[in-house]
Amino acid sequence: MDKLEKELTELLENESGFDISMDESTRKEMAQMISHKFESDMSKVKIVFWIFLVVSAAMMVGGLIFLTHEKGTRGMLFAAVIALIGYNSTILMKLWYWVVSTKLDILKELKQLQLQVAELAGKEPPVKD
Repeated sequence: MDKLEKELTELLENESGFDISMDESTRKEMAQMISHKFESDMSKVKIVFWIFLVVSAAMMVGGLIFLTHEKGTRGMLFAAVIALIGYNSTILMKLWYWVVSTKLDILKELKQLQLQVAELAGKEPPVKD
């Protein structure tokens, strides 16, 4: 269980279990805590993405510049391979960012859904057979 789940559990539980009369400010606080955690994770992902995207673009541009100035076949092949590696790396970084962004969005929605389920479960008394 990570830190966010522990904090949410502490907010949701008290001595008698789930508090049905949870006020709106507590709900907003929990939703804000979830949003803040995922926003900080997303900012880290954006930093990593931009660093590697710039490195990949620099590899691609450097390979293309070297390719135009090279006279020998061996050097031209090396420059072309470097340019292609840089180009493909930019594409892979965009795909990686898309996957991680989607994953974080889904996790955020699941956490919010867990809060809603806990709220609904606290409102209805358990059914006895």
